[in-house]
Amino acid sequence: MCDAIKCRTGLCGGLSAVTVFFALFVTRSKPPTPVAASRDSEIEVPPFWEGVKTCFRSKTYWVLAICLGGGVGLFNALYNNLQPSLCVMGYSPSFDGGMGTLLIMSGLVGAAISGLYVDKTGEFEKTMKISFLLAGIAACSLAISINYEGMEGWVVASIFLFGAFGFAIYPIGLEMGVEATFPVAEATSTGLIIMIGQIQGVVYVILTNVFVGKPDPHQLAIQTCVDKNSNLKTVVTWSVPFLIWAGCVCLLIILFVILFWPKYKRREYEANRTKTENGIVLPEAIEQEKTRL
Repeated sequence: MCDAIKCRTGLCGGLSAVTVFFALFVTRSKPPTPVAASRDSEIEVPPFWEGVKTCFRSKTYWVLAICLGGGVGLFNALYNNLQPSLCVMGYSPSFDGGMGTLLIMSGLVGAAISGLYVDKTGEFEKTMKISFLLAGIAACSLAISINYEGMEGWVVASIFLFGAFGFAIYPIGLEMGVEATFPVAEATSTGLIIMIGQIQGVVYVILTNVFVGKPDPHQLAIQTCVDKNSNLKTVVTWSVPFLIWAGCVCLLIILFVILFWPKYKRREYEANRTKTENGIVLPEAIEQEKTRL
């Protein structure tokens, strides 16, 4: 039997080596046939800095970047604060760790299902707004349940629903960023959203940690954060930080639902291009082609 750390290191290294090996067989950056009209090599993609300027000139993109990026930041803040907020209420270390895993796994499931749904229906905006609203309800539920001990079922349900619906908006939002800024390169529009999200994540982590409180004697007696003989001064309560966190979630939802009304520029281009190739030349297609040139 090998040492646990060595086994895990070897497993991670082996998986990375397999990925590197198969990457050696990738010999081209794009398929020989474009997967869609918007991927055609004839489309002139603006340079990087011009693409950045185009993104920041779009009000729709600003709303998306702030709200979607804020959602990512709040998701990261929850993951960072989840363990200390649970252990102070007496939940076991294994339960605390399992909730972090559940948050990620439910997010992956939600993102996969939402991605398949919007590919079939094309209802990007509606799916994002409904998922965001449901994630907000789950966030408020979690902000309440986190203040009580022995509420494992309530906590599990809240975390699962927040992860599933909160992360469901992520792939759709990145796709909407591409739609709103077409023909800007996808790497530019998505990269800026991710960067803005990480910055907001740092802000939310700092903001929530500023308002932690002191535990009462009962919480000190049931806490599982530190050993009884350790420094109990490191144990804090998270009632106010989670209310602030849930409030930020609700604020972003309100802004997103009211202000986000996107235009599907890439899908319009593909539809016009398809009709043009079929011999139906639309005035919109001619005007769009003039604008592009």
